[in-house]
Amino acid sequence: MPDSEESNRRIDAELVDLRSRVAALEQERAALQQQIDALAGECYRFRTLIDHLPDYIFIKDTASRFVVNNRAHIELLGCATQEEVLGKTDFDIFPRELAEQYYADEQMLIRTGHPLIDREEKTISKTGKRQWLHHQGADAQSRRRDHWSGGHEPRHHGAQRGRGGVSPGFRRAGEVHLHGLL
Repeated sequence: MPDSEESNRRIDAELVDLRSRVAALEQERAALQQQIDALAGECYRFRTLIDHLPDYIFIKDTASRFVVNNRAHIELLGCATQEEVLGKTDFDIFPRELAEQYYADEQMLIRTGHPLIDREEKTISKTGKRQWLHHQGADAQSRRRDHWSGGHEPRHHGAQRGRGGVSPGFRRAGEVHLHGLL
């Protein structure tokens, strides 16, 4: 019987230890859930903000694939939803001449880290609307692989750097454009 009592004591001690570990894990899970909820709220506010701005706002990964676009930019690209744009490049959307220039600019930006400031770029929408954009672009480096996705699992994994851009059209910004037609 002494072995049985010793065995029961060990089992009871292990149960106490396991219950303590489970309680600690539940506290950790609750803390992580609070962080997830806070980040989801931030993502929602970010999305709401950029979708209500008239400027064209986007983020691309290092392979120049779109990972975030605001509503105005999605419409410029001739699409209806973020999902239609996700993972596409300028080559999928714009005429080759424009796509090559955009790609060269953003790869230089990613390679050097030097931002594009007050850059004038021509563009053409899917509907054929031609316009000049006053473009700002910056290298963006994330701390986490899924940083770009706004809390959603990205379609293309492994991209930790990319580029973000803001392009108000001259007409939208109220500026006078003297370059004439494209």
